[in-house]
Amino acid sequence: MHHVTRLLEENSYVRCLMIDFSKDFDIVCHDVLGAKFAQLKLPPSVLQWIISFLNDRTQQVNHASSFSSFKPINMGIVQGWVWASLCTLLWLVI
Repeated sequence: MHHVTRLLEENSYVRCLMIDFSKDFDIVCHDVLGAKFAQLKLPPSVLQWIISFLNDRTQQVNHASSFSSFKPINMGIVQGWVWASLCTLLWLVI
C-alpha cells in the first residue's frame, strides 16, 4: 500500500485489480456444493452435517414491524459461517 500511495503522490499511474467476492456467497447451489464436498471423501457423518446445515433453510424479512412469510433458501451460503469461505473456495475451484 505504501508503494501505491507514493506513486499517487508523485502523480504516477497505478493499476489495481479489485475483485468483489461478496455475491459468490449468494449463488452457490447446495446440490452442486454437496457433490463437490463428496469428492473430498469426507467421513459420511461430516458430509451429512454440512449438507444438513445448507438444506431446509428459510428466511423472513422484517420491515417496520411487519414480517413476511417464511421463504425457502435454495441457494447461497450463510455469510459469517466459519465454513463459508471454504464452501465458496470449493465452489469456485473444484
